[in-house]
Formats: sequence, C-alpha cells, structure tokens
Amino acid sequence: MTGGRPVVRALTVDDARASWDLGVESFGHAEPAPDPLPDPTRRGRVMLGAFVDDTLVGRVGALSLSSWWGGREVPTAGIASVAVRLEERGSGSLGLLMPALHDRARERGDVLATLYATAQGIYRRFGYETVTSFDQVELPTRLLLDVPVDEPADAQDGTREVRLRRGTADDLDAMQAAYTRWAREHDGPLTRSGPQFPPDVTAFLQALDGAHVTLVEEDGAVTGYATWRRTDGYHQGVTAVDDLVVTTPSAARALLHQLGTSHAVAPTTTLWTSGADPLRLHLPGNAWRPVDQRPYALAVLDVPAAFEARGYPGHLDADLTFAVSPGHGGDPVAGTYRLRVTAGRATCERLADDPAPGIRLLHPRALSLAYAGAQPSSAQRQAGLLTGPADDDAVWDTLTGGRQVHVRDYF
Repeated sequence: MTGGRPVVRALTVDDARASWDLGVESFGHAEPAPDPLPDPTRRGRVMLGAFVDDTLVGRVGALSLSSWWGGREVPTAGIASVAVRLEERGSGSLGLLMPALHDRARERGDVLATLYATAQGIYRRFGYETVTSFDQVELPTRLLLDVPVDEPADAQDGTREVRLRRGTADDLDAMQAAYTRWAREHDGPLTRSGPQFPPDVTAFLQALDGAHVTLVEEDGAVTGYATWRRTDGYHQGVTAVDDLVVTTPSAARALLHQLGTSHAVAPTTTLWTSGADPLRLHLPGNAWRPVDQRPYALAVLDVPAAFEARGYPGHLDADLTFAVSPGHGGDPVAGTYRLRVTAGRATCERLADDPAPGIRLLHPRALSLAYAGAQPSSAQRQAGLLTGPADDDAVWDTLTGGRQVHVRDYF
C-alpha cells in the first residue's frame, strides 16, 4: 500500500490511458487497447479517480440513466467501472470515491443509484442492498419445442394472427416501443433512453454485435422480440439469447417454441433473465438452471425526490412518518421524513436532519429494500435493518410491493 491520502478529482482525457490500464488489471480486458481509448469525459458519464502521488489508484463512474418504478421514469445513476489498484484495496480510496460520486449524481438530478455488486459487502456501507439479480439460465432446447403455440388465426373466431419474422435496423423504433410496454409494467428496468442508448441505426447494429433479431407480430404490431446468436459449433451448440422481451402470452409462446426448433443442432439454450420471470410459467418442465448470477443493488440518493418520482397504487392513500439512520459513518439521506401518497402520486418532505425517536427507523439498506419492494418489512426487521413501531408495516409493503423487480441490461 502506497503512502499519502488519496486526492479525488474528475478524470480527464489525459487520464484515459491510466484508466484503461486500471480496468485491464481489474477486469481482464483483452489487449491491445482500442484506438482511440475510451474518453472518461464522454457525454452522460461522470468518472472520478483517486490519485496518490499523481498515480491513479482507484476510479468510479456514474452513467446517466432512468429506470421504471411504479410506472414512472425515475432518474438513476448507473454505477460502473469501479476499480481499485490491488495494493490500495482496503486503504480507504473507495470510501472517498463513492460519496463524492453520489454527490455528483445528486447534483445532476439522479435520485437513485444502482450497480452490479461483485462483492455486496463492499457497497452496503454506502446504502446499497440487493433488490434482484441479473441471471443467465440454461435450458434444454428440446423443452422449448414442447411449449404450445396458438393456432393460426381464424377470421371466424376473431383470434389475432401471430407471425414471426427476422428483424432489421428498420425495426428499432418498434422494438423500443415493445420494450417500453414491457418495462413500465415492472419495477427496475432501465428506460433504454438517454445518452447511453442513442436511438440511431448505427449504434443499434453495433450493440447487436452480430446477433440476430426475431420479431413477433400480432395483427401487424410488434409484441415481442428475441436477440440471439449460435455458439459452440454443430450438434453440441448453444443458442444464446441475449434479450427476450414479450408483451403478450402469444408472443412468449411463439418465441420460446421457435427457439426450440434448433434442438437437433443446439441442444442447449441460454437466456438472460431476472426475478421470477413469467416466461417460466410457459415451460412444460422444471429445467431452469442458473449458470451466471449478477446481484443488482440499489441505493436511494435523495429521499424526498425519489419517493415523489415513482408511482404508487392508485387506490391507496397513506400518511407516513419515518426516519433513516446514518448508517456507517454518516449519510446525507439520514433524517426524519413525512410521506403522503394519494391517487398514485406522493409528496415527501424532510422534517429534521436527525432521526426522531420512537418512530419507524430504517437503515439506508432497508430504505433501498422498501423503495424497491424487494423484501417485506418482516424480513427487514429479521435482518436488523428496521426497528420501531410495526403499525405501518402493511401499508409500506402495499405501497411499493405488488410488482416484480426486473432488469434486462448489463451496463
């Protein structure tokens, strides 16, 4: 471990090489480095570095994103590119970088922060807690062939015509519309809008990176799609599904069944998914084997703004007072708050900078769980993250529960 307290500052173009080298050391990126190197100052991204004697020893980044919560778009900082030099780990660099990054994100208007936690314990001290997991599951392709598909449309009974076709770059808008219809019905998915998701054909094709797109149309409207690729050769091959989005049961059945037609040459299919995916309800067997799991964690950066930004069940009225503890070493979210919810919208005000005694008291990690509806109040209490009166537990669980927390992106 080197000497001296790290100095935290924003990375500049001149730091691109040092940042790339730190990434290679931490994540094992293949050399040679691209030309030009990624610009740490590119649009929609904040990158901070910790320097000791002018040497970059740690870095963190925040992407400008939005995610769906309660059917509304909530400004979200996607934390990424976290890396600390081996010799500096445990020296306090991350303890300086993460609060500084959160401050920058709040200044930008982000009210939530999310990340894929490679080691959950590292991030819990900053208020993060796991709310779902981005998983790759493995399925026997032959099982998918047994998914029943809807019969062809009959003009006499009014059923919808379901058709599969190959997607092209011209279908970008239709795919985004289908994704948005799916995403807004869940909590947590990114909106796939903003600077990280440029809506141009060139960027779309680059993101596909050679994958194929199969669309489902019902009466001429796109109701689902899959992006997929074949790997590992003939007879022992794999159909790797990177993205599968469906908005109707017919679309789900049609895509799953069609993927199953490759079983003779690709006996295994892998699928990226999250949560208790409803796709599983269409499968005739129990095979669903996780082969890769990436915990997805959330932190609340601005309590009043975060609760006011999301949506709630329209039938529910609530007037709740609660407190958030300082967590480890103090936290800007600590304080006492009043939350009022009516007709699906909320107002939230900070009553005091310190937690008031004798009321519902959430650890910042419990605040994350409560916001996402990922764990009920009873589980938060069992973990020691929630104390105080339990009179409002059922109201809290109804406010933010009832939807599954899903993700579909690894940014």
